Amino acid sequence: MPRRFAFSAAVELVTRRLGWATCVGQPGAGRQPKAVFSTADGGRTWRRRGDLSWSGYVWGSAFACDDFGLVWESRGTLYVTRDGSDHWNGRTDVAMPEIDVGGGGAAFAGGRGLVFLSRGDRPARLLATRDFGRTWRVVHHWP
Repeated sequence: MPRRFAFSAAVELVTRRLGWATCVGQPGAGRQPKAVFSTADGGRTWRRRGDLSWSGYVWGSAFACDDFGLVWESRGTLYVTRDGSDHWNGRTDVAMPEIDVGGGGAAFAGGRGLVFLSRGDRPARLLATRDFGRTWRVVHHWP
C-alpha cells in the first residue's frame, strides 16, 4: 500500500500557545483528503480534530482564540466550527458546491468572521457573520 503524504498545510497560531493546522492531500476529480489538527502548547504536540468532507478543494482556513473557525473551498462549500474543530458544519446555503469559490476569509474572537466568495455568473461578494457563522450577510459586491 502506498504511503500518503500531505499535499499542503496551513498553520495558524492565534496565541503563543493555541493554533491549528489544516492539512490536505492531493486533489482530484472534485475530491481532496483533509485533516485539521490543533495545538495548545505552541506546537510541541498536535491533536487530530474532526473530519471535513472529501468533496471540494480547500483554499484556506482561519481560526480565532475562542474556538471559532472557517474553512473555504473551491468546488466545495464553507465550513464553520464553533468548538475548536471537533465538529464542522457545511454551509451549502452560503457557498454552493461546484458554483461558489472561496477566495479568502478571516475569523475573529466573538464569533465575527469574513469570507470572500466568487461565482462565474455573478459578482464576487464579501460576506460577514457576527454570530459564529450561524447567519451571514453580504457586505460588499464587486462587478
